[in-house]
Amino acid sequence: MRSLLAALLAGSLVLLLAPGPTEAATTVTVGTPQKIYGPSGYVDSLYATVRNHKGQLQGYLSNTKVMWFDQRANGTLKNGRVVMAGGKRGSVDQCGVHPVGTIYKDPAAPRSHWITFYHAERSAPVDRGRCNHWDQHTRWSIVRMESFNGGRSWLKRGQVITQDSALMRTAAGNWSYKTDDAGSPRLVIDGSFMYLYFRAANRASGGERAMTIARASLRSKGKAGDWKKFFNGAFTEPGLGGQSSGLAGLPDQARGISFNTYLNRWVAVHVNITGAYLYESTDLLNWTLVEQIVSTGLTESAWHKPCGRRGLPVAYGYGAIVGLDGSSSTSSKSFWLYYMKKPAGKCFTDRYLFRRRVTLP
Repeated sequence: MRSLLAALLAGSLVLLLAPGPTEAATTVTVGTPQKIYGPSGYVDSLYATVRNHKGQLQGYLSNTKVMWFDQRANGTLKNGRVVMAGGKRGSVDQCGVHPVGTIYKDPAAPRSHWITFYHAERSAPVDRGRCNHWDQHTRWSIVRMESFNGGRSWLKRGQVITQDSALMRTAAGNWSYKTDDAGSPRLVIDGSFMYLYFRAANRASGGERAMTIARASLRSKGKAGDWKKFFNGAFTEPGLGGQSSGLAGLPDQARGISFNTYLNRWVAVHVNITGAYLYESTDLLNWTLVEQIVSTGLTESAWHKPCGRRGLPVAYGYGAIVGLDGSSSTSSKSFWLYYMKKPAGKCFTDRYLFRRRVTLP
């Protein structure tokens, strides 16, 4: 059976800009771009928002440190401050600290006790304590973080998900650069479980990263040891060092996931150099491409290329869905699509956070 959104879109083209007054109301409409923040090297993660105990909207971006901002009514950011930094040389998060998005507020103390997770990167031994992102020498893992003052400061609580231990080293016992990562996570809460989507190679993927998923009970509050990776159709493998299987239909970078109350299903967005793509699922495991909702007409990627005096071509990435009410976990008929844009002729130190309003038919 065709999905609800696909049926609504049948026989129509997705608009790349806001519609004119005479255009039909049966298309997905995408508003004009709004610049929210930048230039900054901190636009290196999915943008996410949360409301504090006063109802004020706050958002965060990250690189080797996590920056929190107050978000104005027009969407722009102010009062940036560092709330967490990478670890010391040799630590699991020396080279990268990237929170996942959704924050779980403990029902017993929702104003103060918050829990979420972050993408951590450590330096490869061959790089002698330097962070070599260009050659993909860093090793990724997922770490739990916890706040007891409503997000003003955070405590690191240790790794909860690491790569399949059999893929983390070569036969000679050396560091494996191609298959050593488990990271770029996204937290989703559904029923009595926490779910973490993340990118990882698995034994069936030929060394290529695929989107996969793990879950833990809400009762455990996501502590290490309670996570089970999805493997061969069930959540059976341990989060620390266990095997994993890729998910059907969802690209490994489509991490902007939200429950859409208008469609009564999960939606995800993927932004890359070619444009923005919308996916949907009813069970969190099986995903379907709905439409390409934005097309750039471009194909050349600037990622992982050295930046010279002339800079690099334009780059896009880090697509995230945020509800009009500021929710990073739920959305409705209209929502914000946030994304990173690096202008042509600039290096990745000059990135911008943009957003566009998306309205479903």
